[in-house]
Order: sequence, then C-alpha cells, then structure tokens
Amino acid sequence: MDPREVYQRVPSQYASVPQQQHQPPPGETSLPFQGSAFMPPGAAGMMNDPMATAALQYGSHLAHSGGQLVQQNINQFVASHKFKYYFAVDTSYVIRKLGILFFPFIHKDWACHYNKAEPVAPRYEINAPDLYIPVMSFVTYTLLVGVMLGTQNRFSPEQLSFTSSSLLAWLLVEVGLVWLSLYVLGVTSDLQWLDIVALLGYKYVSMIVCVGAALLAGTSLYYIVLAYMGITSTYFMIQSLRLSLQHDSDGIGVGSRRRTYLLIFTALLQPLLTLWLTWSLVHYKPPILL
Repeated sequence: MDPREVYQRVPSQYASVPQQQHQPPPGETSLPFQGSAFMPPGAAGMMNDPMATAALQYGSHLAHSGGQLVQQNINQFVASHKFKYYFAVDTSYVIRKLGILFFPFIHKDWACHYNKAEPVAPRYEINAPDLYIPVMSFVTYTLLVGVMLGTQNRFSPEQLSFTSSSLLAWLLVEVGLVWLSLYVLGVTSDLQWLDIVALLGYKYVSMIVCVGAALLAGTSLYYIVLAYMGITSTYFMIQSLRLSLQHDSDGIGVGSRRRTYLLIFTALLQPLLTLWLTWSLVHYKPPILL
C-alpha cells in the first residue's frame, strides 16, 4: 500500500469519539500551558512567580496566534500536500527522533530508505527530516525564554516578540548561507529547502535543554549540557548531511574537499549559534542600584 494513502486515510471509528477535557483534582490548578512536550520538569515550581506566570501565559497566547497565522498563509509559500508530509509524525517517531538527537552515537543506519523524489511521511522513515519537532521546539523555547525573563524580573511582550523574531532571522540567515555555500562550492545535493530548514531547526532542542539546565541549576550545569549538546548536534548534522551531499566519481577530487568543508561548516555552526543565542539570556546580571 502506498504510504501516502495511509497518511491521508482517517479511521472512521475515531471520527465520532468525543473529546474529554481533563479536570484537575480539588485544590489543584492546571498550568496555563498544556501542550509542550519539552518543558523542563522543574519549571512547574517556578509558576509561583507572578512574572514567570504572566510570561508563560503571554507566550502561550503568542504561540497560538502565530500557529493560526501560519496555518492560514502557508499555502502562499509551499504546496500544502508536500508541506503536510513534514508533520506526518506519531508518538513513536518523536520519541525515537529525540533519542537520536540526544544520543546520536548509538544510531547506526543513517540512510533514507525511500525515493527522495517523492515526499514520505517521517513516521515511516526515522531518518527523514520533519518539521514537527523543530516547530514545537521553537514554540517551547520561546515560552522557556519568557519564564527565564520572568524570573529575572525583566519580562515584557516586546522581549518575547524580539526573541521569536531573532530566532526566525537567524534561521533564515542559516538557510541562506547553506544554499549559497552549495552554489558557490558547486556541491551537488538532493536536499529540498524544507529539508534544510528541518535539519537546522533541530538545534532548538539543544537550546531548550541548555536554558532549562541554567534555569534549574545555574551556569555550571549550563556549560556541561552545552558542551554535550554541542558534540551531539555536530555529530548528528554530519551524519544527516553526509549521505545527501554527493561524492565525486574519483572520491578524492576538489569537489570532495569542498563537500567536507561544507559538512564541517554546517555542523560547527549549530553549537556556535546555540551558544550565541542562549549566552546573554543565561548570564544576565541585574543592574546594581546605588
């Protein structure tokens, strides 16, 4: 059976199942944001801080509004039938993909076993790039920044908007640099531009873990986690791009050296940007009042 037919099919027995809302036990209140899979476990204890709570509420509203805006206008930028395949994931795929991102050294088979001329739902191919994890990581990191700013007593809607805009701007710069490098170096690749966006977007997972570590245990743990996630993100990027950038026929020509340079440049860019985008947030010091 064609995987695309399976992806488009909706089982009829689930169509009429009523949606039940979870009611918290008496005396407990639910958190204002319930949809994040990447929120650090200890962050719930910070909800007693009014600034952190306000930051999280505003961030949730901003994320919901932004998601609706993207959904309404996405067809203007990319064919919807291709775009939807990047979000065709399930729980098993997300767990396995996160496992590869955190522990890429134990993953052995990095090849994509499908025809790259046709889109495939990532849940059928673990090595296929997806946009679900990058988008959810982007939203979660924005909310985590809001919590961090709230604990530092400097949260404002403008700060959160500036964070989102900066992340998008740096992502666009990265995609442009990679495309320009492919053209200038003359490296042949079968990557689509959405594939590049997805691969570059996986670093938001590292940024969440780094900032979450700083939020829970300070800068010492931040540097330890940053070092580890820098190694894993570099290794993951090299392995993911290695088979998508084609070799020269002789294997030792100028094109092979250019391919190696591009691999190293793109891979090292991930931990460097993780450090650049998180360092000032983690090392903020309040001004001394005289």
